[in-house]
Amino acid sequence: MDKNVIDLLKTKLENSKEVKVRKYSNYDYEDVKNLMIELAKIYKTKFNEEIWLKAIKKRQFQNQKLTIVAELNKKVVGVCFLDFHWNDLGLLIGTIKHLTVNEAYRDKGIATKIMMYIFNVIQEMEVHKIRVNIAQATEKLDKYFKMFGFKPIYHALERDLKEIKFPFS
Repeated sequence: MDKNVIDLLKTKLENSKEVKVRKYSNYDYEDVKNLMIELAKIYKTKFNEEIWLKAIKKRQFQNQKLTIVAELNKKVVGVCFLDFHWNDLGLLIGTIKHLTVNEAYRDKGIATKIMMYIFNVIQEMEVHKIRVNIAQATEKLDKYFKMFGFKPIYHALERDLKEIKFPFS
């Protein structure tokens, strides 16, 4: 990283000193749910609390899935999902998903503090590569993640299976 990036990161971290980053607990449910509702709006998709509740409960008991929260004044203001898997070449891959910060708290270094927590976790776990999934790429997001050394590697497509009628005719 060049000196300007390091200085920027230091400034962002300095601005978020009171923010505590940690693993999710059941007490965080409502705050995290509200962040996911915000995220669903950005993705232009419907938030289904019943399905989400099942998913968040499962995540708590799977070693290869972490839910990370950023807390400020006893309120969760940021969340990120970090998943791990071994790829076909035997490399341990970490994937950052749905890093989001409450709109009122953005640009205050909270996402950067979450990223630093993630880098500590992946270093401890001896992860070989880390990826970030961005559902709606923007110039701001690209620039943000490139600051941490990320670069584009592939283009993914998705289809909602509820729209498909089986068998195909």
